[in-house]
Amino acid sequence: MSAVTNQSIDLRIDTVAYHRMPGTTTTICAIKMVNGFTVLGQSACVNPADFDQELGESLAHDDARGKLWPLEGYLAAERRYQGLLADEHCHACKVEIYSIGQKMEWLLRQPTKNFSRFGVMLVSDCWCEIEGHIDLITRLPDGKLKCLHDLFYSMQKEAA
Repeated sequence: MSAVTNQSIDLRIDTVAYHRMPGTTTTICAIKMVNGFTVLGQSACVNPADFDQELGESLAHDDARGKLWPLEGYLAAERRYQGLLADEHCHACKVEIYSIGQKMEWLLRQPTKNFSRFGVMLVSDCWCEIEGHIDLITRLPDGKLKCLHDLFYSMQKEAA
């Protein structure tokens, strides 16, 4: 679900209960959601002579339902975010199958315009250090290998 609608909220409501506070014109509405979370709304009438139970329940229900919108909006945003994280994690899992040598070869095939100045300098420096022999790439210092991994992942992400 990417959007919150009246229908999406209706589908998540389990029960609705009303209670009039004894000796007052205050009506409480408790909306229990399917996940067990309860939201309360209230209404009150200034003049006890004008109190209308049905109207009080309707206003209390509207108050409680109004509180559901930001909660459901947050839930929808969190689900979308978790979906993006899952997609990113799956993408990272897919590229993890490559060796550092394959990552370097992939980086070398990319157009220079796709790199930052740091990326160009890093790849060319590593290439010079291994003297053009991919099989020697694991002899690079750990810091440079980590930078190559990070560069690869960021460029893969942009290419996807």
